[in-house]
Amino acid sequence: DKIENIFRFSDQIPIDTLSNRTEYKNSSLSFTGKFKHNISEHFRVNSSLNFSKNFLKINNTEEDYFFLNPTIRFNIRKTKFGNIAATYSYQNNIPKSRYLTKNYILKNYRTFTRGTDQIEKTNNHSFSLFYSYSFFKEQFLINSYLLHSFSNKSYGLNSLITEQTNFSHYQMVGGGRLTTYNLSLSKYLKFISSSIKFQTLQDW
Repeated sequence: DKIENIFRFSDQIPIDTLSNRTEYKNSSLSFTGKFKHNISEHFRVNSSLNFSKNFLKINNTEEDYFFLNPTIRFNIRKTKFGNIAATYSYQNNIPKSRYLTKNYILKNYRTFTRGTDQIEKTNNHSFSLFYSYSFFKEQFLINSYLLHSFSNKSYGLNSLITEQTNFSHYQMVGGGRLTTYNLSLSKYLKFISSSIKFQTLQDW
């Protein structure tokens, strides 16, 4: 006996299968070197460099990538103004398996998602600034950070949404930018043996 299933929706291409036989294999060899130097009592530099060789196999397609992923961090600490740190990192990425499925996958009762045949590496730059201040006599603490990241390109979803269904497929799209700001203020109230905290988080 042969059983066939076909899903038909208005204004959509019929889906004859929800089976996926995508062979995804990612093997890597990596080495990370770290460096730390105390320039003075208050100033320290930390850095690392990751070398990796990645072997990616998608069905009958094989790719290999060599990545260099650096990170550097500057710390100014234990000053009367508090502690300050600045970090920069660069990260290479290879596509995840869900981006590369050949057929649709049923994610929930109305959403179907399919991958793409585009196999491309992406990268991401990230800058961050951290600040903290502790006033022990008043038992008051400030923590804040600012993060900014951007990428050259990424995998994104192209979706067609109707009242009954959501058909989406991954494709390569242009890079984007994201900035995040966080501020938190904490104060310990001795007379009630409790602490209060104010925090705000913004993304744009």
